[in-house]
Amino acid sequence: MIEISTFRGYGEDGSGDLPTRIESSLGIGGGRGGNTTSTTTMRKKKEIIVAYAVSITHFTMAKEDEGEFKMLDRAAVLHKSIQLAMEKSITYDYHLYAFVHPDAIECIPIMTSFGYRVQVRDTPFNISGIKNPELIEAQGNGCCDEKEYLKLYSYLLSDYPVVVHLDLDTIVLRPMDDLFDIMTTTKTTAKTKTSLKEDNIERFAQTSTMWMKQNNNNTEQINFMFTRDYNMVDPPRKEVYQIGVQGGFLVIRPNQRDFDRMVNIILSGGHGFDGGEGWGGRELAYGGYYGAGTIQGLASFYYDYYENSTRSVELNKCYYNTMVDNRYHFDKDLKKNVCRTTEDTCENCRETNLEKIYTAHFTVCGKPEWCHTWDPKKSEEGRLCGALFREWHKVRLSLEIDWMKRFDGYVPKLNGVNPTESQEKYLESNLMGHCKDGKYIPLRYPNSDGRRYAVDMIT
Repeated sequence: MIEISTFRGYGEDGSGDLPTRIESSLGIGGGRGGNTTSTTTMRKKKEIIVAYAVSITHFTMAKEDEGEFKMLDRAAVLHKSIQLAMEKSITYDYHLYAFVHPDAIECIPIMTSFGYRVQVRDTPFNISGIKNPELIEAQGNGCCDEKEYLKLYSYLLSDYPVVVHLDLDTIVLRPMDDLFDIMTTTKTTAKTKTSLKEDNIERFAQTSTMWMKQNNNNTEQINFMFTRDYNMVDPPRKEVYQIGVQGGFLVIRPNQRDFDRMVNIILSGGHGFDGGEGWGGRELAYGGYYGAGTIQGLASFYYDYYENSTRSVELNKCYYNTMVDNRYHFDKDLKKNVCRTTEDTCENCRETNLEKIYTAHFTVCGKPEWCHTWDPKKSEEGRLCGALFREWHKVRLSLEIDWMKRFDGYVPKLNGVNPTESQEKYLESNLMGHCKDGKYIPLRYPNSDGRRYAVDMIT
């Protein structure tokens, strides 16, 4: 357990060894907390480069909006988590993209400084061109209206064999080499990857997917991997295939065909989209939940109905994009808990070991900047939510340590906490000094005057 009190007020005594002491306390020396400049130059060249991407639909610095700056902190910590995970990958390196809507262009300087390759992108269609008033109206039933479809630009990053699109309130904990091995398989390489096909595919299917797919031996056909958001629909209202894709984690094999077909489906009216039932109308009913009118519902409809589930794989939501959600829904008619996945028995994601999780999505647990002090004794989700909060704040502190080493005079803002004082302080110490009296302390950026930022803050 790190004792933040040991470096409360650091920098005041002029100690140059402080970053090393913090790293030692955290156990993040070397690759996890080392100088990012040397990390870049010393990193071994890897065989394949994959892409990660995020979308930013709105942003303004015209006013002091805490929410906007929390979004920037999420972007910085997300990139740092990707960097730390990918350093452990044997085969893969990465590039990182941000699709920025014209309403959010004020974020470009700092996103570029964070190491994002920015593409300014408008919604990939004109909403007035949709030939279905109900689908137009449904764009308002989600976080970002039709701007949510910025995520579709992942399909156009054709220089990469695979793109992982993430929401900003996520964190990457482990390299996803097994997943990338499958997604980078082509008709040409499949013949030379016999060991992958015979050994790893079966293991991946057994441990990482929700349902055994019939096309497991045809990996060159898999263009999409995802998790479902079973919390959006109470069973047995929908069949599993009708439930929406969780939009915070999309693994895509870029190709123009899928992009064009999805846009055409939207503009043609969503195959009779119905506001109450979703894509395909009452006959097919891919919808009827929050966000169904945007990419969550479209992806479910497209890959299941149009592609007949032959080119997509649903991943195990306990390991990928985990939200630490409740596996059960209480059925009032049956007077018992039933699995949201419609299985007879279902895995409890709240019992998953942290070491087995690849990516996490801060939804059920709340956002890290909400400064919750999760007590594992008070709720079923408390143990894992608390551990994930600790990981997010640990990554943020690792980033701040990097900046201390790279930028002269940089001193982050931290609140000293002595975890030995009480159980409450012990739990608060998981937040690594980034909260005070339950309020989040935003990142202090190097060489920042509010609009100009140090270049290459994350390299």
